[in-house]
Amino acid sequence: MTPWGLDEGTRARWEEQIAPEPEYTDENDDDMESYTADAPGLAQYLEQSVLPFCARKLKYAENRSVIRTQALGEALNLEKIEQLSRYEVHLDRKLERMLAMLLRYQNEGRLRRIGYKNSSSPGVRPLLD
Repeated sequence: MTPWGLDEGTRARWEEQIAPEPEYTDENDDDMESYTADAPGLAQYLEQSVLPFCARKLKYAENRSVIRTQALGEALNLEKIEQLSRYEVHLDRKLERMLAMLLRYQNEGRLRRIGYKNSSSPGVRPLLD
């Protein structure tokens, strides 16, 4: 903390905005607000610059959860998720059919190896000899 009770960053920004000495004037500095290098100038700087900045930061902090919820809600497109979930169900069914077919072929191959010619199991065809 500085002797004025300000943190270094706030003090440095205030010193940048202190009015220049009367013999030095720059045409580009007209845009920037100038403050005097005394207690009333510091009070004016705090009221006009630091206080509104802190109020905005406080408002953001208070509404952080609402802002986050809105951002996530806007990022989530329910129409696309619905399409993806339908496609996932379609692929699940395809995979189930493919696995059932592979199991059936595997079962038929085992039955052929042991010489089994007739089966009452559904999905297993009798072997022709």
